[in-house]
Amino acid sequence: MCLVSFIVPVYNLTEEEVSTCISSIVDQTVSDSEIIIVDDGSNNGIEVYCDSIGEKNGAMVIHQKNQGLSVARNTGMKAAHGTWIVHVDGDDWVNNELVESLKNSCIDSDADIFVWGFVVDNGKKRQRLLLKNKNAFAKDYSLLKENVLCSILDYDTSFSSLALNTSWAKAYRRDFIIKNNFYYDASLRRAQDAVYNLYAFYRASCVEYIDKALNYYRTNNVSLSRGFNPQTIEYLPLTARAVEHFVEEIDASSRVKEASAVFIQRCFRMINAQYYQHKDNTLSYHKRKKLFLEAINAEPFKSAFSSSIMRHGMINKITDYMYKHKMFGGIWLLNNLMSFAIKIKNI
Repeated sequence: MCLVSFIVPVYNLTEEEVSTCISSIVDQTVSDSEIIIVDDGSNNGIEVYCDSIGEKNGAMVIHQKNQGLSVARNTGMKAAHGTWIVHVDGDDWVNNELVESLKNSCIDSDADIFVWGFVVDNGKKRQRLLLKNKNAFAKDYSLLKENVLCSILDYDTSFSSLALNTSWAKAYRRDFIIKNNFYYDASLRRAQDAVYNLYAFYRASCVEYIDKALNYYRTNNVSLSRGFNPQTIEYLPLTARAVEHFVEEIDASSRVKEASAVFIQRCFRMINAQYYQHKDNTLSYHKRKKLFLEAINAEPFKSAFSSSIMRHGMINKITDYMYKHKMFGGIWLLNNLMSFAIKIKNI
């Protein structure tokens, strides 16, 4: 038994990324943790490096065939022995005071989940993100829960600086996970963290905040969520339906239902940006438009865009109007104009 089990999923990362991540965990100011590296079927040689760095630092290394981030995290959690589960993406790293800060915070605490701030690193500069109101979670958590769920769905800005829709920069009590059978949906390959946290933060009785930036998040590496991605037309509808199912299962409030509709709309906009209207898509314009219309007229996207919800901001309102009325050509033109404006601004 130890205080913290660090779960580190790895898939075809670089040695520098994995080394930075593991070193940051090894160099903690308090030694009361275990490291579980889950190699999710890597084939670029990093799987061999995982064995090497694992042996050197006393980490458990588990190799499995490639099944995605959800299954990799589940594998790590099932092998964990710590009181707290802390997820760290293999290409990110943590502050060396993380374990000490958690240890000091969890004394006499009834929290099921701890959350803390983080640092965004784009390779050139860093931005530190913390809650402006460091006492926000000091209130009765039942009074905050609706805002937390809406924040996970990116519909509330109360906790936006904590990235509540991610699994990192948080600690989950292992007993809480086991009791509620909280594991990631193996069918989800995109935004699975958001779906997981909807259930976890909904079932939590108490959530507490540590006012420190204890994670470092890279944004200068290649990500599944950026660029042309044909698989997005398969992955994101599954996520959207999972959110729809959550709302139905808990008999959500009207505000959470609104938030879910906005989230589902966002899923479709991401599909459009990364597939239907991406510049690297070789399909003809008419074929893309046909696929776009078929998808937006199918559930859960049809109901989401049929709602009267409109985002704030003039550009957002124009965009929402076009999606609501399925104006593929108008969206195409607006996106190109926006891209052109950004290029001019950068020049």
